[in-house]
Amino acid sequence: MRVLVIGVLFAVCVYDNPQRVGAAGTAQPQAAMLIIASDDTRQLIIDVGDARADRETLNVPAAVRARPLSESPLPALVQQFMVPTVTQKYLLLKGEPTATPAPTATPYLPRQTASFRIQAPNTLDTPAGQTGARFVELTCPQCPPAWESSILAQLPAYAPIIVYAPGAVTLPGAWLIHIQPVDTPALPPLGRVVHLFERLPDEALAQATWRAGDVAPATYPARRMLQVDGRMTLLRIVFCLVAVLFSSIASFYLSMAVLRRMHAAVGYKPEK
Repeated sequence: MRVLVIGVLFAVCVYDNPQRVGAAGTAQPQAAMLIIASDDTRQLIIDVGDARADRETLNVPAAVRARPLSESPLPALVQQFMVPTVTQKYLLLKGEPTATPAPTATPYLPRQTASFRIQAPNTLDTPAGQTGARFVELTCPQCPPAWESSILAQLPAYAPIIVYAPGAVTLPGAWLIHIQPVDTPALPPLGRVVHLFERLPDEALAQATWRAGDVAPATYPARRMLQVDGRMTLLRIVFCLVAVLFSSIASFYLSMAVLRRMHAAVGYKPEK
């Protein structure tokens, strides 16, 4: 009888919360902001998004220190500096029945934050029912300079990356979208501009490097490749060409018929 009661209680718990019961998963970063000081010390702020389980682990090096943040300027900066993308169509003529289009917009937008805690070793505890952005500050004074690369590599394709440094920034594996002056008390006074990147699909992210100096504002709209089924497009082109050909032939014979009627009306006979 006792075993039956325990089984019923467990079934009720699973039914009430089917998505958050089970083994602890790994938190998936959705966006990141890298802050680089003049001495090249680095601070990384990531948004791990909605909780998929009550307990999740951060896949970070052991020496990295994680601290929860109640808010971050990351979403507001992304929304402010993101520009419309340029979409290029790529016709597929290999006979695929349907074509899967690539994303054409960055879905990362500001939203409410969720309350959570971080317990050692790098475990996120989020109360059941909490949804929203979760910001985590990562620092590692004892780590080598490229310690943040392994964390940025966990971002999905087209994820936004804000880099704030006292100079021009280069981030291989990401598309530079915007260099824009920023003036917000939420950021330390390291430089005058921020760089907005977007992770490229199917490319590995390398270490972010920078060089001191003034950086002029600039905008480089991201280019997205949109795959479409080219067979219908090719069929339309062939149909238009055939229609133009038949229209030309019909116009020629129609003009000849009209010319003969005009000759007959005035009594003109070309053979005389």
